[in-house]
This record gives sequence, structure tokens and C-alpha cells, in this order.
Amino acid sequence: MATTTRNERPKGWLDPALSRRTFLKSSAALAAAAAASPLLRARKTDAVTNGGLPPDPIEQNENIVYSACLQCHGGCGIRAKVVDGMLVKIDGNPYHPNAAEVGHRLPYA
Repeated sequence: MATTTRNERPKGWLDPALSRRTFLKSSAALAAAAAASPLLRARKTDAVTNGGLPPDPIEQNENIVYSACLQCHGGCGIRAKVVDGMLVKIDGNPYHPNAAEVGHRLPYA
């Protein structure tokens, strides 16, 4: 980092003695950013709209089984995905009372 005295000003973007070379480099960078901006906007749109991909297929022979994990004394709620009688995936059950914070548990009717 260069040190300057009180009367000196560091050379930079706001310096009135801007060289022609620096001006051309700055103009080229600004033009490139302006030209690339529609490409960046298109990527954001594709990300929001799932990139135009079709939705994931829904399996017809799947069943969700709600249970409790008995590996320890906690009794956490689990959600098991069963396809054609075979266990495929186990997730935590977000609706189980042990999964929510004390003040945010789901009300039971």
C-alpha cells in the first residue's frame, strides 16, 4: 500500500488526469459487462424456472410409512419411503412432536 503525503492525491478512477489508456480499458470493461448482462439474467431466469426441465416422475407404487426410530431412547419420528415392498429411503418426520421446537409444535385438533 503506497503512502502519500497530505498534499498528494493517489492516482485512481476519480483523478482528473485520467490517461487515454486507462479510459479505453475502463470503457472496454464497461462494454463487456453491458454485453454480458443479458446472459446473466437468462441464467437466473432458468434457475427460477427449473431450467425448462420436466418435473420429476411420480412413482405409482410408492408408499410412505410413518414410524419412530428406536435406536436410542429419543424416539425420533421417521418417514420411510417404500417402493414395491422394498425400503428405499428414510427421512426425518417433520410432523413428529420431537422434531419441532418446544414453542413451534403443531397443534392437534
